[in-house]
Amino acid sequence: MSPVWQGAVSSTTGLTGREGRLPYEPRMMTLLRKAFWVALFLAFTLGFVTLFDHGYVTTSKFTTDAKSEVNELIDVWHPIKRDKDNSDDIAK
Repeated sequence: MSPVWQGAVSSTTGLTGREGRLPYEPRMMTLLRKAFWVALFLAFTLGFVTLFDHGYVTTSKFTTDAKSEVNELIDVWHPIKRDKDNSDDIAK
């Protein structure tokens, strides 16, 4: 005789009301859940960094401070513009 929990795991009658497929793909829901938590983590991190860098007292201009933090983050990924010098040339 099989344990009760094995039948409960393989049965989908509780989720759909009838025997059959789930109304969603479990792996897709896992991916969506993880994407949600990553987005939530990034949003709270941005909020904390904005409040910490620009002061906890000045929450009235939070949106402008958050925009400046996002612009600083975007600037990190841009290449540094500099003049070419002799060290840039490979020995010929």
